[in-house]
Amino acid sequence: MRKIAILACLLFAAALTAAQVSTSYHRRAGTASVAISLDTTLYSSNYGNTFPLITRVTFVPKAGSNKFLTVGIAGLANANGYHVYIDTVKLIVAGTKLTRLDSSSYQAFRGSRVELWYTANPASSRDTIGVYAHATSGTIWIHAGATVWQGVHQTTPFGTSVRANGSTGGNPTVDVSSATGDVVIDIAGVYFQDPMTATGTVLWNYTSNTNYPNAGQQYKAGATTVTMNWTSTSDPWATVGVALKRANP
Repeated sequence: MRKIAILACLLFAAALTAAQVSTSYHRRAGTASVAISLDTTLYSSNYGNTFPLITRVTFVPKAGSNKFLTVGIAGLANANGYHVYIDTVKLIVAGTKLTRLDSSSYQAFRGSRVELWYTANPASSRDTIGVYAHATSGTIWIHAGATVWQGVHQTTPFGTSVRANGSTGGNPTVDVSSATGDVVIDIAGVYFQDPMTATGTVLWNYTSNTNYPNAGQQYKAGATTVTMNWTSTSDPWATVGVALKRANP
């Protein structure tokens, strides 16, 4: 009888331990972080002296969660004192006007202007972005790139944007505060015909040696501080950088 009692106690303890272990596997898990990933990016360019000057970018986002659209624009004028203005940026098919995050310009000597625009949760269908710009005079160039991301926070998508510009020594550079898991993006423009070389992963880069202004966008992985810079040679330049925040951090 004593052996039977001991065996019963052991079996009860084993059953209790198994129940405890089973219970531990059913604890409610916390919300997992979603990594930011690149969906698609396209760009277009146009130039002229009839305003508004229009360039259009057509794109098709993939199906996914926490989609986010960023649009980088560079407007560059060809003579002293000619200022470039971006009138509006909108999704032509959807009819939705995008929101401007930030801009930077150097307009005293020729004209170099860049802007970042965005909208959350673009539809997973073919759409076109229209960029409308004008200048006080002369010929201008407009470069526009549309990038769709997956995994971006829909209500707090950005950190603090940083802008910079200069008249010569064209190395567009900003230091952006971010964090691990962020993706840092920029938009940069350089006038005149100075090839631009990215230090991160290129989203798009219009580089020419035949009298056309250059512009581009790149991205880097987030860290405490990320330097977003391009190497070039001279002439007016402008740049804006910012961190994209991941969904459910």
